[in-house]
Amino acid sequence: MILKHKDFGGFGKPDLILIHGMLGSSRNWVSIARCLTAHFHVVALDMRNHGSSPHADAMDYPLMAEDVLRWMDTHAVPSARFIGHSMGGKIVMRLLHYHPDRVTQAVIGDVAPKNYPPFFADAFRAMQAVKPGACSRLSEADALMAPIEPDDKLRQFLLTNLRRREDGRLEWIIHLESFTTNMGKLSEPPFGPDDRCLEPILFLRGEFSRFVTDDDLRLILRHFPNATIGCIPNAGHNVHFDNREAFCKETLQFFGVTE
Repeated sequence: MILKHKDFGGFGKPDLILIHGMLGSSRNWVSIARCLTAHFHVVALDMRNHGSSPHADAMDYPLMAEDVLRWMDTHAVPSARFIGHSMGGKIVMRLLHYHPDRVTQAVIGDVAPKNYPPFFADAFRAMQAVKPGACSRLSEADALMAPIEPDDKLRQFLLTNLRRREDGRLEWIIHLESFTTNMGKLSEPPFGPDDRCLEPILFLRGEFSRFVTDDDLRLILRHFPNATIGCIPNAGHNVHFDNREAFCKETLQFFGVTE
């Protein structure tokens, strides 16, 4: 599969590839890309079944890692720095384990290499309540989802996955059926229980996030013994959005950029 992408600029500088989390897209990186293009050629990918990229019934970490490699080969990018958030972080971890020659450096945003419970189960049920073409306004879709998913902030994020058809009605841009079918695979670690990677890597967790616990730090170091682990203050799971300045500072410092 050939993924779609958004190029934020920085032509001629070292390549930096951004990979979003579950139900996200390349649009999630607009604000942070501004501080990165001064030093890198920044490209954000839409992973399969997300954003503008093609849909497929199959979806797991081996397939998504191969999608990234195919994109790199198609665009003549032999290796690159990576930033991956949540699901995107797991994809980058897999690339580091099985294709370390393609990853120059990597930053992982608020995710550990472990099996996660189905955090998005209610979200997917809520999205299924909005049938394609059933609504013409986002407020209508939000009202249909609210009884199933009460978290207003999460619903607003889910609504970013709606697009307007030519007839003015709304439809999901994601392959919702594939997500529900493959949720178990997407919850799994991106590599085997005995796999270890000696490459340097930076993990940044959010101060208020529940996605990376203190117990997870030992797991990270077992698989990545040369990892650096940092904490972004005043941030939840979306570390790159909640505290963009601190995230950029930690990332650029790890990448060896001095401003």
